[in-house]
Amino acid sequence: LAGSGVAMSYSGEFIKYSANTVVAAGNVDAANVANVVATKTAKNGTVYYLDKILQFGEQVPGVRLEILGTPTTSQFYNFFQYLKSSTVWNATTKEIVGVASGSFYTFFVPNNAAIVAAVNAGQLPGTGTAPNMVPTFNPTSLADKEKVANFIYYHILNKKNIGSDGQESGTFETLYKFPNGDPSTIFVNNSVINTVTLGDMMNRTANMVVASSNNLTNRATIHLIDNYLRKN
Repeated sequence: LAGSGVAMSYSGEFIKYSANTVVAAGNVDAANVANVVATKTAKNGTVYYLDKILQFGEQVPGVRLEILGTPTTSQFYNFFQYLKSSTVWNATTKEIVGVASGSFYTFFVPNNAAIVAAVNAGQLPGTGTAPNMVPTFNPTSLADKEKVANFIYYHILNKKNIGSDGQESGTFETLYKFPNGDPSTIFVNNSVINTVTLGDMMNRTANMVVASSNNLTNRATIHLIDNYLRKN
């Protein structure tokens, strides 16, 4: 634990470690850190003694997304502005429609530049003329509102929690389903620690921005990526 990274616990949630400190989602919520105070080597690994317990997160993922995306200087800002004005956001509870309590999820959030690129590509509503369009975070037309909701859903893995631990790669379903009911998918290449590449259904790629990723929340992890993802 002298380095930095994430590791999955037996419960299926991630813990995050850095320089002999450890946090789980609940520690992040409570703003406390567990420190490694001693270690013991066993035949099958190392035991780390901590000065605090690791706590379960009790806040819904929307709370962490709001914290990440509210500052205007944040790279999560553009995505969250679309989310908080969308039809899938509950401003009172911070819940996201379709994100069920108790299930696992992974959020891939395109950075600000990637969101602007999505606007210019017609994947999100905006004003002006490409390539200089600007986002319209709260569109009025039903078609544009649906476009925003579908974009958000395609960037959330359904019932799958993935971190940059180099442990699990494959093709995973997202929350977006096509009109005929078929699920959409994202390919995740997570074979090297702290190097995660995504492939969408149009054979485009995006990379996880690891320094701004592995944000822990209740049964979910939130990552920043350098490109938007397309389902069609």
